[in-house]
Amino acid sequence: MQNIQSKRLLLTLLVVALSAFGCAEDDVVTTLPDWICIEREAKPGPDDDPCPSGGRFVKGACMEDRCDAGDLPNNCCPGQLCSPAGLCETPTSRVEHCESDDDCTIVGQKCVDRPNIQTPSSTTTFSCAWPKPEATGECANGGTLFNGRCVTRAPCDGACPAGRVCNIDTNTCESAPSSLDPNDSCQATCDSSEVLVYSDPESMLWAQCCEVSCECLTLPPLEPGTWGRFADVVLGDSSVLVSAYDESYGDLVLASYGLVSGEVEGLEYIDGIPSSGTIIADPNGPRGGYSEPGPNVGTHTTMALEDGLARIAYYDEDAQKVKFAAQAADGSWTTSDITTTGTQAGEYLDIEIAADGTIHVAMYLERWRQDGREVSGVWLASSAGLPSGTESWTFNVVESVTSCLGTCAEDEVCVADGAGARCASPSDACGDCACGSACVDGACVETIPVGFAIACGGTCPGSQLCAATPTGFTCVDESTECADGCSETQTCVSLDGAATCITPTEPDGLDGLSDGVGLFVDLELDGSTANLVYFDAARGQLRGAQATTDGFATTLLACDPSMAVGFHPDLSLNAGGIAVSYQGLGGETLRILRGTDLLDAGLGGFSDSLVDDGVRDGALNLVGAYSNVGFSTDGRPFVVYANQTTNDVQLAFDQGDGTYVVRTLLETGAYGSFTSMAVDGTTAWVGSYLRNQDDSVGSSYVIQVVDLADALVP
Repeated sequence: MQNIQSKRLLLTLLVVALSAFGCAEDDVVTTLPDWICIEREAKPGPDDDPCPSGGRFVKGACMEDRCDAGDLPNNCCPGQLCSPAGLCETPTSRVEHCESDDDCTIVGQKCVDRPNIQTPSSTTTFSCAWPKPEATGECANGGTLFNGRCVTRAPCDGACPAGRVCNIDTNTCESAPSSLDPNDSCQATCDSSEVLVYSDPESMLWAQCCEVSCECLTLPPLEPGTWGRFADVVLGDSSVLVSAYDESYGDLVLASYGLVSGEVEGLEYIDGIPSSGTIIADPNGPRGGYSEPGPNVGTHTTMALEDGLARIAYYDEDAQKVKFAAQAADGSWTTSDITTTGTQAGEYLDIEIAADGTIHVAMYLERWRQDGREVSGVWLASSAGLPSGTESWTFNVVESVTSCLGTCAEDEVCVADGAGARCASPSDACGDCACGSACVDGACVETIPVGFAIACGGTCPGSQLCAATPTGFTCVDESTECADGCSETQTCVSLDGAATCITPTEPDGLDGLSDGVGLFVDLELDGSTANLVYFDAARGQLRGAQATTDGFATTLLACDPSMAVGFHPDLSLNAGGIAVSYQGLGGETLRILRGTDLLDAGLGGFSDSLVDDGVRDGALNLVGAYSNVGFSTDGRPFVVYANQTTNDVQLAFDQGDGTYVVRTLLETGAYGSFTSMAVDGTTAWVGSYLRNQDDSVGSSYVIQVVDLADALVP
């Protein structure tokens, strides 16, 4: 500073001397003032000369040429370091150079042109950074406005050690800038929910910076993860509510949408939040500011309202149990268990609440032991009022079906044998038996599943074979000790230390689905009477059940001997009767059953109509997944469902004569997954998961508000 002041004094004396010698006014040498940030309302740009009398412009003043000279050693603007040559340079490690947004490793950052930020080893001025807000001050393309940037997560992982400051433009903690002021704000200590940042990144960072100050800012709220899968939609008093799963964190969430706008108005994290850890975001925001994953919970959500308060059943993936979340009037939540760990229940759930406050949750159980046999089926758990744990629930078996454990030959069928099952050879002696039955020993008998699980996980190591045992499947070694006593279809193996002849079991099952009884279960209450529909993946059938005075009566709703039918069923009741939508033709068509009593279906008392044949421009589309059936105010059924080929959400409705018209509700994007619907009079709120096809980032759940009075017009 002394050298600069001497230069300025010498220049002033020179001006005075020239004046004394009578120089003309035009000849007088005048000094240009050093750059003043307040007056200029900006720091100097690359082409500006802020120190015309020499030196470098640093922290609002002109300093010595070398950054290692003067009273403030290593004196550079934030974001730069003083090199051994006495030059302020940007460290290569602090800048991520790029050619496009795809090169940026932090989600939400963009590839932007920053000419003031150039490392010695680079030839480009483009680098990754949090984008600046729009002229309106809003983050129009997502993110939260924090320290002058639109961030999608807390910069610097939400904290910096003492004596360091978070540089928003490098997303790193750096040493506080040198200062002679003992009250320097960049030495401040922040609360745990805050982070120390530079007050004005636009004027204080990189080369030729204005005076530097710092401040503690409350951390930005944690950016929500990718959520919307396993969603269920219900209509609240003042909003549409959606329970769903956040796959980024493994959490159960509840979102609220505007009744008219269909836009997200709020998102609440309910379960899956860790109980401890480092807070890296606003503790009053989502997940209390924790970013670490907690228990992985929240799949297969189902929701109902009681006095306007949410009641949600969902699956705990880590503990393998069904849980229950109850909302209180003050907005708080309590969670409890419905089932115990490892019951293999919860892949498919549906909840309903009776007028007397009894809560019913239908659930699919892949396998359990009953009377010494492996069975599959559906349970109904019921709680008289709000539950406090598993002891609050009573469990009733809706339907349980045993199997032949995959031991039947290709030309055999599996039939009941008392409480067990046996393989039998069918014959033609009975003529045509109904679908789902076969002629065995001169009579048409109902067939039961050959097996439930994919045998031995689909493969066995080395030369081992898959064998069925009374308790399940296991991989075994071949043996030669009993080979002479085995039939042509059998193989001698070593099982439990003994040589045994077995019929090797091949993997069998529907790709992507469990192969038990009770998938896609849907529950509706007719008064206090429970009605259920579900898919029997083991036999490829659509089945139904109704509560009776002594349990449940079950019935076959739809069957095709040549292929599986009954995927994605949905049940709806109104004063005029029952409607059940489902996928037919192996998942390639959408059909609907109509009747007055669910148990009449097995007696031929239901009509079965084709709603959508899947044909579009001469090509066959996969239609009908995630079907939701409802009734218009005049009693006509309509169905909302996915077209999985075009990734659209479609609406089919009865014109009044049993024929259906199809319209598209949501398109221009990968829609259709986890479609759900709430209906009130002439308005339907249709929800669907909009999937980003490249990766999960950017995926969201969308609500479409549908005017049924207009949509259901041919």
